[in-house]
Amino acid sequence: MPTSGSSDASGPCYRFACSKLRFYCNLGDIPPVRRIPQTRILAPSPTLPPEILKTTRFLARTSSPPYIMAEETPRVNGQYLGNFRHRHVRLIGKVAQLMGETAVIDCTGMVTIHLNRESHLSVDHWVEIIGKVNEDMSIKVLNSTDFGTNIDYTSVEAVVDLTHRYRSIFYGDAEAKP
Repeated sequence: MPTSGSSDASGPCYRFACSKLRFYCNLGDIPPVRRIPQTRILAPSPTLPPEILKTTRFLARTSSPPYIMAEETPRVNGQYLGNFRHRHVRLIGKVAQLMGETAVIDCTGMVTIHLNRESHLSVDHWVEIIGKVNEDMSIKVLNSTDFGTNIDYTSVEAVVDLTHRYRSIFYGDAEAKP
C-alpha cells in the first residue's frame, strides 16, 4: 500500500516502490495506486482516470486488467535481448509486420513475437510487450499494451540503456550480472 507523505496545495504526495528505487509523484486528489503483496510490479487502481495514467510516466496504460508478476521484467531492446534467454522481459517497439499468430517488432533490431489470444496489435503502432525470451531470441507474449502511433522512442532507448548501465539500482545485486 502506498504511503502518503506531506501534502501541499496540489494534493498528497504518494510514494511508490519499484525494486530498490523509490519514485515520488504528486498525483493530486486521485485514488492511490494499490500494491499487491509479494509482487514487484505496481498495478494501477481501476478507478484511475486514463488521462492520469497517460501523464504519469512510471504508470503504463493497460488494455487488459493489471498484469501482476512475482518476477522482475527487465526493460530490453534488440541489443540486450541475448542476455535474457529463458527469462521474462519487457520491451517497447514499433510493429513492423503481423503474420497470423506472430509479429515482427522493431526495437533497435527486429524481434519476432509469438502472440497470445489477448494480443491486439496494429502495424505502425508502438507497443509494450511483456514476455519470455525463447532460445531463438523470439518472445512469447504474456501481455501487450498498445501505445498508439506517437511515442518518443529516444526516451525509451535512454531508459533501457540506463537500466542496464545501473542494473544494481533497478534490479538488485542478484540481477547485476548478465
